[in-house]
Amino acid sequence: MNAKRDESKETNVAGSVRKATGKGVNTVLVMGLGLPTMRALGRLLGKRFYMERAADATDCLHRIDGNGGVSAVVVDPGVSEFDSNTFASLIRRYNPEVPLFFFGSAQDFGVDNAICTGDLTKCFKSPSEICKLAEEIITISNGNGAGRPEIPVSSMVVKTLELVEANYSNIARISEISKLLGVSREHLSRQFTRFTGHTLSDFVTIYRVEKAKELLYAGSLVKQVYSEVGFKCESSFFRSFLKHVGITPRVYRETMLARKREANSANIIRAGFSKS
Repeated sequence: MNAKRDESKETNVAGSVRKATGKGVNTVLVMGLGLPTMRALGRLLGKRFYMERAADATDCLHRIDGNGGVSAVVVDPGVSEFDSNTFASLIRRYNPEVPLFFFGSAQDFGVDNAICTGDLTKCFKSPSEICKLAEEIITISNGNGAGRPEIPVSSMVVKTLELVEANYSNIARISEISKLLGVSREHLSRQFTRFTGHTLSDFVTIYRVEKAKELLYAGSLVKQVYSEVGFKCESSFFRSFLKHVGITPRVYRETMLARKREANSANIIRAGFSKS
């Protein structure tokens, strides 16, 4: 509930920035990104950009129709009611010029490699690539002039993200990461929170939830997933998943598997038509 209030507050603040600044502020339309990712991206992009959340794929398509000042669309491909290839095709049909970025474990959600080519559609598959994502958005907004994030990201923060990606299921204490980096826990926590807007402990939990989503999407059972991604008990996993995703792991799994079946059926039908 608090996360939803924070997201609403973040969107309202973005709207206020747009009204106050008028021209020169670029809209980045996001769909499905967690609040930590959204905050971190906003910090990197700086004051010339504001983040605006699309409720769903239909809302996203409506907002980019005729552009409406949208500089880029950033999507977690696991949350759309359409499969990723269909969603990318719809984006191009509604607006051929708007840049589309898939952020998350895109390939695990069925994004075709052929779609993730060129300057207008790209995939970024891990949290440590958020700096590259920010650079791409800034570069495009500058008319393809080189772009750099407004807040310099220390190598320590990037290394922390990489360590979380590699060891998320085995991290027992945040102090383990600070020891590996050779810095104090307090210094690491301050720098990381400045960058993401969340504590490192919260980020590890959110990352575990994201990895759990991938496994559930692939068909793994809930009782197998929670320990595999690093949760000590199923009840803790359920609470964290519900807090950050908005639905239970079981409902998420059923929804994603149903979506895959529908996409497969549609592909079979299309293949039948193309043969005839």
